[in-house]
Amino acid sequence: MQHVRSVVTLVLASTLSSMFMLVMPAHAQNNTSPETKRHFPQERAVKNLIVFDSNGEKVADVFDIVDFSVPLILFVVKGFLPFSLLVHPDRILGRNALLFESSDCSGTPFMQPHLSPDEVLPIVATGPPGDTVYIPDPNSSPQTMSFNSYLLEDFSRSCQTSSGQVSLVPALPLIDLDTLFTPPYHFEAH
Repeated sequence: MQHVRSVVTLVLASTLSSMFMLVMPAHAQNNTSPETKRHFPQERAVKNLIVFDSNGEKVADVFDIVDFSVPLILFVVKGFLPFSLLVHPDRILGRNALLFESSDCSGTPFMQPHLSPDEVLPIVATGPPGDTVYIPDPNSSPQTMSFNSYLLEDFSRSCQTSSGQVSLVPALPLIDLDTLFTPPYHFEAH
């Protein structure tokens, strides 16, 4: 019983210590790097967070944070509705998948159309060539099709083999983000 109490006390003390570090001001922690201090000035609330590319070109203002740490931006291409993109330091990602009839993610890419009538903005995918943004073709009628591979951007760009039948429309390429911005991306607080 004494051993269990010691372990519980140790876990509780460790948890409280971690919680204290989370709420302790950064200047009191003395481990903030100069690079972090430059991008995130201390001792003030952040009004907005801005994404910049490696050339200092402004990409967009962050409008939301996903999973507690991944910035989400809104982007628009003339003639289309705005769409949201996730920003990682090395790439900008869509949240939809590109599906292919081939088993190696080659050929014509397809996407699932809007999955819910409540969706008002398109859910985009990103993929080759470069970092091209794709939307579900708004002028195509969904058709039940077989797919054998898919590309879902996450921390790596890899083709996954899987098969099934789902309702799909052609993926319409909008723009290659690599023609506008140069990774890596960084964030500045204002």
